[in-house]
Amino acid sequence: MHSPEKSDGAAEFRAAIRNAGLRCTASRLAVLELLGRAESPLSHAELADDLMPLGFDKATVFRNLIDLTDVNLLLDRLDPALFGLPVFPDAAKKRLRQVSRAVREATGTSMNDATLLRGFLRIADERMAEAIRRISIREGYDCSNDHLIACGGANDC
Repeated sequence: MHSPEKSDGAAEFRAAIRNAGLRCTASRLAVLELLGRAESPLSHAELADDLMPLGFDKATVFRNLIDLTDVNLLLDRLDPALFGLPVFPDAAKKRLRQVSRAVREATGTSMNDATLLRGFLRIADERMAEAIRRISIREGYDCSNDHLIACGGANDC
């Protein structure tokens, strides 16, 4: 179990959620805190197992994870025909319009879709890079001058 206790970075996660134009719900915060503390990638099942004792069901955890898929779909980084699972571009576009409107109402700043989506990806990328840094340091590697090249999965190398 990944011990889903409160994180010292809770304020940072709350700000990230709000800056994305989303309501800072307990489930969104719990998912981000657990992912932020993870030292390796976690599956939906692992996240759900850790968060269910806190009252979050598997569907809620899944909905929080699917947001990242929607971002990549809307940036044309996923081809729905090749994805292998059903994806819903129209639903993703509708949700993006809602988030964009919420950001505009909350901040008075209007962002184009690409800027907003790239912001979501920067948050996700930084979380993944931080996990890799922590694992590398824990294993005794100094990766401060290294570059990461992703291979496998959906990336062609």
